[in-house]
Amino acid sequence: MKNYELSFGTISIINSNLAEVIVDEGIEMNEIMVDEYHDFLLNNLSHPILLLVNKKNSYSYTFGAQMSIANLKEIKAMAVL
Repeated sequence: MKNYELSFGTISIINSNLAEVIVDEGIEMNEIMVDEYHDFLLNNLSHPILLLVNKKNSYSYTFGAQMSIANLKEIKAMAVL
């Protein structure tokens, strides 16, 4: 498993199309962070993309981020733990 630090947290690639996402404590995800997140997924994972979102930390989203976070057509499934 390979770990990548992004501005908002860590993404661990489990296999070619599966990744775990852990957002850092206290982060407010905004549209710029969502763009960074989507760019990372598209450039580092095979399609269709499968995600495990680990909610071990407390964080929030701006309204714009909420509107776009799950709109990437290449994401086939997302599980929130």
